[in-house]
Amino acid sequence: MERKAFRAWLLHRFGEEAKNGAVADGVARCERIEKSFGVDLGQISAATILYLLTYSKDDEQQHRPLPPGLKINGNAYNGMAALKNAAKLYLTFRNGYGPDCKLDGCGDTLSFLDDEIVDGWRSGGHVGCCRAEEVSNGTSRAESSTKQSKAIERLPLWAKRNEDNPYRIIRAFLKLGNVSGDINSIRSLNKIRRLCSNKALHPDMYVEKFRGCWASLKTDQGNSYGRMFVQNGDDVSLPPEAALALKPLVGEFLT
Repeated sequence: MERKAFRAWLLHRFGEEAKNGAVADGVARCERIEKSFGVDLGQISAATILYLLTYSKDDEQQHRPLPPGLKINGNAYNGMAALKNAAKLYLTFRNGYGPDCKLDGCGDTLSFLDDEIVDGWRSGGHVGCCRAEEVSNGTSRAESSTKQSKAIERLPLWAKRNEDNPYRIIRAFLKLGNVSGDINSIRSLNKIRRLCSNKALHPDMYVEKFRGCWASLKTDQGNSYGRMFVQNGDDVSLPPEAALALKPLVGEFLT
């Protein structure tokens, strides 16, 4: 995050209100988002961060948990709304719009991301990409927000079974990060396949029937392992909910 430039942008935007802490609050909230999720607001896709910070009145009434790594003292809905508003401010700044631009204006860019693209992410968007793939499965926003992949439920068990195929494929994915254990960057499917296909060099990541196992880790249909990965050509990444669930377990997959 470009703190100094963002702060100057906020000072121009809020003017007299800056004296009441609006600028300091905006910067502090953005720093908190980066620390909680382990991301850089200057690089992460807008769709991802807006997805992560979406928390509705229904979520509050149903006492749904906040994303892993994020804690809010007081009202969860208001706290998430404040963080999301700060993220929108940074995205407006990052995208080159002037300080006077309305958050829901700016050529409708942010409004589009906050509604249609976030829905796309919940139904199967692509992490690491600034657009969401079109979704035509008929899943409503309410239904998709409560839906959880089978893979998310199974991750803690896989983390303890280093002889199981999901463990080995996830381990290979983590090994190929910019830094070992990185969960945010996009990986190459060909590189994952090579790691999982060489028993002599990588017995800890060897998967005998890689093609079938890989296909099973991309869907929640039937008897699959569950949707752990998203593939776009050779690019492989984690859905936001899978990334959050995996983050506290990274060490177990790498030991």
